Amino acid sequence: MKTYDVIVAGLGAMGSATLYQLARSGVKVLGIDRFDPPHDLGSSHGETRITRSAIGEGEEFVPLVLRSNGIWSELEQATGNELLKKTGLLIFASGTESSVMHGADILHDTIRIAKAFGIAHEALDETGLKQKFPNLAFETGSRGYFEPGAGYLRPELCIATNLSEAQRLGAEVSTGETLIAIESAGSTVKVTTDHNNYECGKLVLSAGAWIKKLLGPRVGSGEFRIFRQAMFWFETEADYSEAHFPVYLKAGDDERSSYYGFPSIDGANSIKAGFEQFDSETDPDSVDREVTEAETDAAFELVSKSFRIRREGARAKTCLYTVTPDFGFVIDFLPDADNVLVVSPCSGHGFKHSAGIGLLAKQMVSGEEPYANVSKFRFRA
Repeated sequence: MKTYDVIVAGLGAMGSATLYQLARSGVKVLGIDRFDPPHDLGSSHGETRITRSAIGEGEEFVPLVLRSNGIWSELEQATGNELLKKTGLLIFASGTESSVMHGADILHDTIRIAKAFGIAHEALDETGLKQKFPNLAFETGSRGYFEPGAGYLRPELCIATNLSEAQRLGAEVSTGETLIAIESAGSTVKVTTDHNNYECGKLVLSAGAWIKKLLGPRVGSGEFRIFRQAMFWFETEADYSEAHFPVYLKAGDDERSSYYGFPSIDGANSIKAGFEQFDSETDPDSVDREVTEAETDAAFELVSKSFRIRREGARAKTCLYTVTPDFGFVIDFLPDADNVLVVSPCSGHGFKHSAGIGLLAKQMVSGEEPYANVSKFRFRA
């Protein structure tokens, strides 16, 4: 039986970042994944992910993203890979709507947190929005927020870079290997896969949408819910290139009327828009990955109210969210096993934090003092 100091199960955003940090610290570490990351079957794909420093979802997230930005920069310098592109961020909402996203009044709370942390930003009224973004249509009374230091990450490249650097530093990686069972026995954890049996001192579970199945009754039935989400790319009839246009959040009066997106990147003539729904749960092993014409039509109808885009030529993909009741994160040891750390249920807004979460996970399994307060990332009592 092979033994390791730490095993990381699941090598997406959080798992690959954790593997990299553990390898940097010199521990004997193995990373396993049922697929071959980066891949398009979970939560960390689709070319781009937003990163922003003023996190309207809560003050507790700001230290994570600030630390993440530093780690992305270190990885860029070490590898030459461009992982983070600064385009700025626009959040906009009409004057009559709330700005609902991830359970927060995202526009109001983002401005409040930007002020509290001294993050550079502009608060914009309708006139300011129209002057700064003439290629957008704004409703009467619209208001907005612009953060110049925000931008986007390339998720597939971030994961690939984490994994290649981890292996360069001595980590072992085994893909195409499915986790079947875990058993915490005293000071060790027994890990069973469809290929091997392992033992380790600590296990990091970062299995994304599959974590609910792995943990079963060890956590509450409502602790993690899995939702299928859709992302769309629409051809443009105006200049929304990354040189002239930022990443964006359109905040509506409910989750269904809110969406997020990205400018045209890499010379493409299309913008990306992502939508979120929290009504219909799914199974990650049987999720419908086909996006219907009706879904595309509905997305176009909403996005075209603000953007000059074409319906013809649209393309789409799905991804999965693992959502907690408060739209927060879980970064905590299992209640019945203090050597099994659960890292990854991040409610659809986790990728920007993943590099910093990897460092946090390394500190927690190594018995070090965490650089950030983790009290709000614990399992519910």
